[in-house]
Amino acid sequence: MPNEKNLGFKELVAIAVGGMIGGGIFTILGISVSMVGLLAPFAIVLGGIIAFFAAYSYVKLGVYYKDEGATYAFFKRTYPDSHMAASLIGWYTIFGYISTLALYAYTFSSYGISGFEFANNEWVRKAVAIGILWIFAGINLWSVKGMGKLEDIMVYAKLFILLLISLALIYFGKTDLKTFSETLTQDFSQTPLMSILIVASITFVAYEGFQLVINAVNEMDDPEKNIPRAIYTAVLLVAFIYFIISMGAVLAIPVEDLMKNKEYALASGASEIMGVLGQNLVIIGAILATFSAISGTMFGSSR
Repeated sequence: MPNEKNLGFKELVAIAVGGMIGGGIFTILGISVSMVGLLAPFAIVLGGIIAFFAAYSYVKLGVYYKDEGATYAFFKRTYPDSHMAASLIGWYTIFGYISTLALYAYTFSSYGISGFEFANNEWVRKAVAIGILWIFAGINLWSVKGMGKLEDIMVYAKLFILLLISLALIYFGKTDLKTFSETLTQDFSQTPLMSILIVASITFVAYEGFQLVINAVNEMDDPEKNIPRAIYTAVLLVAFIYFIISMGAVLAIPVEDLMKNKEYALASGASEIMGVLGQNLVIIGAILATFSAISGTMFGSSR
């Protein structure tokens, strides 16, 4: 009987990307622009380079140990006598997963019911958030392979929508390349290097999630081959998507608006430029982003 738990390359990339693009780009964009201006897209890419080095470490440890416990297991097996430290790291990781799932679920709920009259009802938001967590817990219990296929659909649909939003922003953008390059040069000469590094470090949070591939080591085909391929592909793909989105935003949305709206910059900007269609695209993108992030994080936390 064939093993129905095997996850292939596409599913592993989807799990990693699903965990990485969980709504982070919707929140870091305005904050980044407020700190470094039009240098934000490049600072975000710098954050991706930092994430790539972290991914390299995870790849080497994941291939060497092949342990689905990931961070906790790596430390415990590398320092077998440090029981207390390993225990603290384990509980800290669990708490981090729980907190992340709560954040993703609440964000999904906020966007998911935004078009209804009861959108501001706190109890309804919490009920929807709890319900979506139970749904994905059930999916993970039902079938790992089924979870992987569902993650495929959500993640690649999410990437398509985010790319569509980016191209639309660039197309409708009012800033020509000459003005952009002049302003960019000015920002580069006036922005302290430390500010760029701070934005890159903040952005790094939006790249976290690639380690979820390690959690699937017992359900994947050929770990030596698929762990590095899936993790590196996911980091590069996410860095590209983040760069295109942020570049489209700074070309289309006035810097003052990006700085003013911060966490809601992309949604408000798309709404002003493309009307209801733009607003709905961002809402759908945010829903799919949190949807797939919940699925991937649920899978990782269970391991």
